Amino acid sequence: MNKFEVLKQYFGYEVFRPGQETIIDGIMAGNDALTIMPTGGGKSICYQIPSLLLGGTNIVVSPLISLMKDQVSALTQVGIQAAYINSSLSAEEVQMTYTLAKDGHYTLLYVAPEQLLTDRFQQLTSYLDIKLVSIDEAHCVSQWGQDFRPHYLDIATFVASLPSRPRVAAFTATATEFVCQDIESRLSLSNALKTTTGFNRANLYYKVLQLTSREKYPFVKDYVMKHRNDAGIIYCQTRKEVESVAAQLQQDGYKVGIYHGGMDSDGRNANQERFIRDEVSIMVATNAFGMGIDKSNVAFVIHHNMPKNIESYYQEAGRAGRDGAPAECILLFSGSDVRTNNFFIDNASRDERTDEKSFQDFQTYERQRLRQMTTYAKTKTCLRTFILEYFGDTNSVTCDNCYNCQSEFIESDITEDAQKILSCVYRMDQRYGMIRVIEVLRGSKNKVLLAANLDRITTYGILSSRRKETLQEIIETLVEMEYLSISDDSYSVLKLTAEALPVLKGDAKIIMRTLKTKPVTQLRQTRMHVENEALFETLRTLRLTIARERNVPAYTVFSDLTLKDMCHKLPQTPEAFLNVDGVGSVKMEAFGAVFIQAINTYIHEERQ
Repeated sequence: MNKFEVLKQYFGYEVFRPGQETIIDGIMAGNDALTIMPTGGGKSICYQIPSLLLGGTNIVVSPLISLMKDQVSALTQVGIQAAYINSSLSAEEVQMTYTLAKDGHYTLLYVAPEQLLTDRFQQLTSYLDIKLVSIDEAHCVSQWGQDFRPHYLDIATFVASLPSRPRVAAFTATATEFVCQDIESRLSLSNALKTTTGFNRANLYYKVLQLTSREKYPFVKDYVMKHRNDAGIIYCQTRKEVESVAAQLQQDGYKVGIYHGGMDSDGRNANQERFIRDEVSIMVATNAFGMGIDKSNVAFVIHHNMPKNIESYYQEAGRAGRDGAPAECILLFSGSDVRTNNFFIDNASRDERTDEKSFQDFQTYERQRLRQMTTYAKTKTCLRTFILEYFGDTNSVTCDNCYNCQSEFIESDITEDAQKILSCVYRMDQRYGMIRVIEVLRGSKNKVLLAANLDRITTYGILSSRRKETLQEIIETLVEMEYLSISDDSYSVLKLTAEALPVLKGDAKIIMRTLKTKPVTQLRQTRMHVENEALFETLRTLRLTIARERNVPAYTVFSDLTLKDMCHKLPQTPEAFLNVDGVGSVKMEAFGAVFIQAINTYIHEERQ
């Protein structure tokens, strides 16, 4: 079989998505690979197809039990022999898996990184013909990534321990150029084919609202009410907040699941399964939930609090719209979110493999990323472009699909106020943070300020008529426009940049944008139009029945996109059914008859 025949027979598609064929060809040619592909871009096919073509038993390193289970379940559904080894298996199940693996029964063997250097797994791999080691969520190997897992550092040692070096392919959805270089180094990739398919998720609508803590739940309640037929995730910063938001939603009559690190593993896994199997439509969770969750029909992701960095936000928000349908990513921001994230950074624990100097460097790096995330939450520019530029994706896009692009702004000349602020920062010897600078500008009688003789500088009280909030907004604008910078330590000291000099000399003008009108608050169309909607609901019910009989997630039977294509094409024969996107020969044989019967029944009833 060639790659196109494998794609059609097992996965049901005629053509590859952007980037997939190049990556597969590179691996088949014997190269290592480093791939950055957005969530929903089809990363798994890039190592599953080479594994089938190369033969032998090939290893996939994956960080989460749930991700392994879902991947193996999906592969089994299409007739590919796969298994996983992790702590969720009983002793008997582990023994059976090892026995079958040793006999060469599996094409793909998923393994947790903690297993790689154990004596038992090392002994097993000495019997296996391993031609490819794939690493999912590869950013976990980098301390500078958002999900560092120390045992990912064992991967390079594991690869070096094999009788002959296989190809190594690393995959992630979120990595800056700096993190990519660290991944390549820590995994000891050799002349890797580097592929970035772009970070733009055109179907995602980005929105930021600045709300007080009291305003957040009313927004969530109203939003969920308007989207009661959609699946969504609500991320909260703390376990306490997860419990609170979930309890309020339950009191208001919604079925919700919860997920956070304070729950036992059985409780977390049970709620995750309920969400994946469409038994509950809303999951309220900390960031412990979601990595690798392959639920395609999530219509919205609401961040009840601001995440600690843009990588985390992009990854978590990107769990919406994996099916390509329009979906919404909404961030509810308040100033307390910054304080909470700073608390987490200041009180982070040092891993035993990290020395004190490296740990301090890491905390500095985390503060830098938090400031960039805060800038995103406050920017008046295009939210999509902000994210793309952060990841170094310089391909220009026409957005018109974010809150800022659909809003109307007033432009104000703030040059005179900016000059006074920049002058104040300079006269305070660039040694103080925003709060103290604002106090000086407004002529505060704060005892600390007076004790430092800051009331004697010429800019003391020079903007006493301005509200504190106005000055804060102007300073944040100056930081975003890079006339001011903020120090990388925990004191967040304001400093002038080289760009500030022309402003102070009167050679540059500064314009600030202020929101004038909000976009029309009508209910957005978050899901694709479905032809023959009654048939679609019938097919969804049929899919759920089959999934429950087989004890697998519904999307592993057929995705929503595949059901929608059935509703469009109305196949009435096996030959026509095979032309539906996402239907291969294995699924045709397993499910074709019952789905064709349901479609024929619908057509007959429509003609009555």
